[in-house]
Amino acid sequence: MKQLRLLAIAIIMGMFVALPVVTATYAQEDGDTDTETSESTEDTSEEEPSERPTQDRPTDEERDAAAEARRQERADAREAALSAAQEARIAARCANAQEKLQAAITRASAVESNRQDIYSNVSSKLADIVSRLDATNIDTAELSSEIADYESQVTSFFSTFDNYELALQDAASIDCESDPEGFVLALEDARDLRAQLKSAAEDIKSYVRGTILVTLQEIKELLDSVDTESDENNADDSSEES
Repeated sequence: MKQLRLLAIAIIMGMFVALPVVTATYAQEDGDTDTETSESTEDTSEEEPSERPTQDRPTDEERDAAAEARRQERADAREAALSAAQEARIAARCANAQEKLQAAITRASAVESNRQDIYSNVSSKLADIVSRLDATNIDTAELSSEIADYESQVTSFFSTFDNYELALQDAASIDCESDPEGFVLALEDARDLRAQLKSAAEDIKSYVRGTILVTLQEIKELLDSVDTESDENNADDSSEES
């Protein structure tokens, strides 16, 4: 049993090395670039979505219908339409902006893939710790609950990432010269979703640092105290025998 506890302690110590990788900020990963979408399209080099495993691929008609539905939803949510002068300025510049968006989508794939690797690695290591601790009869209910919360946050993060990717793809593929407002709406949606992703990544980082690592430290201290008490008892038994 002591060997199992020592192994659990070693794995927990390894997590103190592995988990801080999660603390790399979302902005650091994608260069903290920002996209201006208020009226102009000067800087559209933000990003990060990525390719997820696809199940059934939609037909062209289904994709077009879904894109139009998203465009209408964005238009309904916008408080004020663009003026004719704004639309003319955007239509004159949007083709260049769309080229930048294509590059942004490619970069986004790498960022999402990196996040998937990091978060999955953490989940795997935490599951291993719970398994080892269960073998030592340590109560893992609190840690398991925290892991479930962590995984829920990660799932939400990637759901937002999917929507962010769709917004970027809509902005990059729309006929922006004939529909400059639709182009701006998609860009604004992407900008808002990107802000949500930054916030979600920070929340995950804070949760790992302020909750999971704290619980792991408490478990480690408990394991240390159990082994110390065991060693002291063995020492007492040895002295009595001598």
